Amino acid sequence: MSSTPDRAVYNTLHLADHSAAHTVVQAGRIDTLNLPPAVPAPAFPLRLGDVPQLATAFQPRSAVREALAAAGTTVVLAGGGGVGKSQLAAQHAHRALADGTDLVLWVNATDPAAVATACTAAALAVRAPGATGQPEDAEQDAACFRNWLATTDRSWLVVLDDVTDFAAVAWPSPARHGRGQVLATTRRRGPEASSQGRTLVDVDVYTEDEAHEFLGRRLAAAGRSHLLDEQAAELLAELGRLPLALGHAAAYLIHRNAPCARYLALFRDRDRTLDALLPPRADTERYGRTVTTALLIALDAAQQEEPAGLALPALRLAALLDPAGHPHELWTTPVLTGYLGPDAEDALALLHNYHLVTDAGTGPRAVTLHNLTARAVLDTTPQEDRPYPAAADALAELWPAEVHLERELAATLRANANVLLGRAGDRLWRDGCHSVVHRIGESLHADGLYRAMAEFWEQQVATSTRLLGAEHLETFVVSNSLAAAYREAGRLPDALALLEHLAPRAVRVLGADHRESLTTRGSLALSLRLAGRTEESVALGEAVLIDLRTALGPEHPQVLVVMNNLAGAYRDAERTDEAVAVEEQALDILTRLRGADHPNTLTVRGNLLISYRRTGRTEEAIALGEVLVGDMTRVHGAEHPDTLSAKNNLATCYWQADRLTEAGDLLEQVATARVSLLGPDHPNTLTTQNNLASVYQAAGRAAEATELLERTSAQRTRLLGPGHPATLRTLISLANVYLGAGRAADTIALLEQVIADGPAGHPVVLDSHGWLALLLAERGLSRLAEDPAGAARDARRAVDLVLPLADAHPEILDAVRQQVRFLATLPDQAP
Repeated sequence: MSSTPDRAVYNTLHLADHSAAHTVVQAGRIDTLNLPPAVPAPAFPLRLGDVPQLATAFQPRSAVREALAAAGTTVVLAGGGGVGKSQLAAQHAHRALADGTDLVLWVNATDPAAVATACTAAALAVRAPGATGQPEDAEQDAACFRNWLATTDRSWLVVLDDVTDFAAVAWPSPARHGRGQVLATTRRRGPEASSQGRTLVDVDVYTEDEAHEFLGRRLAAAGRSHLLDEQAAELLAELGRLPLALGHAAAYLIHRNAPCARYLALFRDRDRTLDALLPPRADTERYGRTVTTALLIALDAAQQEEPAGLALPALRLAALLDPAGHPHELWTTPVLTGYLGPDAEDALALLHNYHLVTDAGTGPRAVTLHNLTARAVLDTTPQEDRPYPAAADALAELWPAEVHLERELAATLRANANVLLGRAGDRLWRDGCHSVVHRIGESLHADGLYRAMAEFWEQQVATSTRLLGAEHLETFVVSNSLAAAYREAGRLPDALALLEHLAPRAVRVLGADHRESLTTRGSLALSLRLAGRTEESVALGEAVLIDLRTALGPEHPQVLVVMNNLAGAYRDAERTDEAVAVEEQALDILTRLRGADHPNTLTVRGNLLISYRRTGRTEEAIALGEVLVGDMTRVHGAEHPDTLSAKNNLATCYWQADRLTEAGDLLEQVATARVSLLGPDHPNTLTTQNNLASVYQAAGRAAEATELLERTSAQRTRLLGPGHPATLRTLISLANVYLGAGRAADTIALLEQVIADGPAGHPVVLDSHGWLALLLAERGLSRLAEDPAGAARDARRAVDLVLPLADAHPEILDAVRQQVRFLATLPDQAP
């Protein structure tokens, strides 16, 4: 007999309880069989593999727990680097161990071969039938383990941590008795992650509450709760609530005994890299990687997939934009398909599948990435490899021509352009000011963000002056934009100071006939008009018009702009017949050159309506306005901003004609549309509210007028400032309502406020001088008997207020003096 048993005999003998040389007697012969030592039966429960310990102040992430509880037998936790996927899987494994699960196996699945090796070892540990433990049988042993998982009555959990290649991993089958579960973590979320019955659970960063809870508990555990100061929330936001980054940052705070405010200032220093701010020595929880490595570890794999080589340049471009999101359509622009090739969208999909970005597909902010991912990319990308021009060109190319129709898109593009400008710095000025910079300014104007617009153009003027010089053409261009922003923001003195300095210099440097010189002088004329310096505005406007006609021809578009502004100055100077003549001339030119329905033609018709109303030609104005509203609606649509302006102006004509019901109905319609289209705080919305309140007052609806004006006053003060002309006009309207309600003291207080806040010499301020003087004179006379000293103060104040009006309005001075004659009756007083 052979000394080596066959397989059946071997299997039977292997189950014996002892191991020595067993003696077999057969046909008178004695053979000795050398058998392997007997292995004890496995002692369940078993814990195989290195299950990570939970971090200090670990957050259980209730949303993920609920998703896991509702999921099936094979679950995939998918998320970007550092979101805590492995910690959540570890928590699930620790809970399974605590619940007495028979087998918990933890496998580092980054390398698919490691999964097979772990399954082979597990086969021997659980005594899987058919497993030999022989090296040549490793693949078979792994299959035996998977069969054991599928057929055993025991409970089990297999965790495959950080799966990088779904196809290369042999996945265990669902347990027959439903007592087993496979839990995987991965950075990938392509179709393979949710195929073959796998349930995909997205893991995101901490919620605000979770982030606050983590940092508070982590610092408290180290006895450093005092480091949690008032800027903790800002720090959490700056770190994007990324669990890995918060763990590193907390360790840094504890090690340096640094409060959140100090660390936040360091973190916002863009010259410091993430690895310097979140260094490896801060990895006290043993995550095993720097933050930068964790965030970008999937990038090398993505680079190898089709379209090969595009993941890196695509991610570098995305990192230059707003992490909060940009439109998917940006990746379909000719600029980006030219930069990345026709596979630009496929490159974006690749980044999405590897959790380097998130692409929701639709919406202005469809494509997002974590702000630390963006920073990590930029930290590892030399300046010369950052695609600033491609990003800027793509944004400019996608910008909507009709901002009012796509306000959310325009606002998103503006946010992205601002982030790009901040990252690029001077690099968008290499060939002058990039067009996307002007788009930002135009967008701020369209949204009525005048203060922000002024601050923005101040920065651009400083940049242009520093890089190109004070006398470069581009510097004149952006300076004119700044002057316009100052005007809109109610900073007329600043606008005038800038333009009075800029205009002669532009003539000297560029020449009197250069378009930018003429533009600057025209802008100065408009600013003079708004500041109440009407005669100077008219004189300069007339001179600029002559020069423009000589330089550009009598029918150039810029000539028509100056004509329009000059007509406004004529109206302010009470030369309304001349205003009408100029506007009718401009209308004739535009109708002939551009047609009756051209937007510029319609605009001039709207201005002519205003002039007709101002000259008392109310019925003509109404007839013109009703036709204009119909034409605007047909050309632009019922809710186009220009259509709404025409309706607003027509309503003021109705009001002037005492057709209050029609005026009110139309203004209510416009107010509703403007709130919907432009927002409740847009200057045009507030203008309509102001007009509607005046109609309410005229209709005897004083309470509604008061409420509306008080609200509008508060909005304009907050948005435009207390001294803005629009704010002052609302205060004047409110004062009129107060006076009608017998609230003389409140009226006087508002007029005092207008005089204190408004620019000296502005028409609204001067009118307030006269009105307040009359009210004070009346009050002084009424209180003469009971309070002679107070009456005298009122009288003197009234005279002081009206003296600046003596030349222009001697009748007001005479009226005030008549009322304060009582001063002569008081000791030591004289009118």
